[in-house]
Amino acid sequence: MTYIRFRNVGYSPCLLIGYPGVTAIERGRPDVVGTRGSFLTSGRPADMPPRTGITLLGLESDSYCAARSGGGGGGDDYSHFTVTLPGGDTVRLAVPGRGLDLTCGLHLTQFFDPDYPQAQVIYPLAPLRATLVLPQTALAGRPLDYEVDLHNPTTSAVSLQPCPAYVEAAHSPTPVKKTYALNCAPVKTIAAGQTVRFAMRLPIPGDTPAGQLRIEWGMAPNTALSGTVVISG
Repeated sequence: MTYIRFRNVGYSPCLLIGYPGVTAIERGRPDVVGTRGSFLTSGRPADMPPRTGITLLGLESDSYCAARSGGGGGGDDYSHFTVTLPGGDTVRLAVPGRGLDLTCGLHLTQFFDPDYPQAQVIYPLAPLRATLVLPQTALAGRPLDYEVDLHNPTTSAVSLQPCPAYVEAAHSPTPVKKTYALNCAPVKTIAAGQTVRFAMRLPIPGDTPAGQLRIEWGMAPNTALSGTVVISG
């Protein structure tokens, strides 16, 4: 996610309103045309005062989609964009840093005043509470089978469509980190008050020594779990 700042450099108030036309361009890659709509909620537009007024435009891409069902990153980044303003003028700009991975497309907010109100991310999965269910022991060189419980404590159902991605890891001498999507085929929605258990499997490297091994599991937006198993000698 990134924001583009437009400043009024003129001597009279200026209003930017609605959606512009935005295209991501990078040499040797196909252009990506922005689509209207975003996971972000944005504030209202407002006149920019002369010389100092600021209006923001949000650019974002999904973490998972049909082109990347397992979630995560790893695609080519786009740093250059053309923005066609409502009046017809075109602005060319470069986003500093790594740019945006647009494997799952480019989504736009409307122009909005950053002071009314501040944009907020909407995470449909935020109400879910996760619990890591680990066995006491595991064997080096063998897969670790364990479970994760997802509980919905609210009074409304939480949809698992599109199916969310998760990350699992083991802190052994040969580190292991895997990204997958949940198996949502049998469970497309977690009802109010319901707990659903998902089976997990993580390979344990053969050079893992006997003793405690730290296991981590996480799912956006803010679920980060950890626990330990004892590797048998």
